Amino acid sequence: MKQISYIPSHLLHLELVLRHALAKEYSRLTVLTFVHNVVKRFIWELVLLEEKITGDMMPSPEQGLAIRLYSH
Repeated sequence: MKQISYIPSHLLHLELVLRHALAKEYSRLTVLTFVHNVVKRFIWELVLLEEKITGDMMPSPEQGLAIRLYSH
């Protein structure tokens, strides 16, 4: 019986795809945890109340979302 000393290319591709999927899920969990901690531990208010919103398909504030955080 002949032994294979290399990994077949279709298995290598599958391994890389699985690693990428795990890294993507980990980054989503990290961002979700950060947002949860900010919402639960801080009171926040907008700094620029009359800021204009620009964009058609994806609206966003012109100068970014400036907020002021207060701890509980």
